[in-house]
Amino acid sequence: MIEVKGTDESGIPQIIAFDGRVIEIFAHVSGRMKSRRFHIDLVKKIEIKERDDKPPLLYLELTSPAAFGTYEFKSGGENLYELIDAIKEAMNPIL
Repeated sequence: MIEVKGTDESGIPQIIAFDGRVIEIFAHVSGRMKSRRFHIDLVKKIEIKERDDKPPLLYLELTSPAAFGTYEFKSGGENLYELIDAIKEAMNPIL
């Protein structure tokens, strides 16, 4: 299992975990702390968008129409790239 822990711009904790088949996200969304779970087969695209003078942004797009999320780590998130690599590897297993 890989976990990425940090805070958003408001200092609110965020956690993203991946166990090899399910991505679980604990983040502050629309004024409330929420938990969301996505099976790896529902992930269409996941990437880190680098931005000048701002923390990197995690972009997650699902196979459902118009289903996506963005998550910013202002602090923490040191192993975010490790998480993305593990998810991408699970999305495209070598047979």
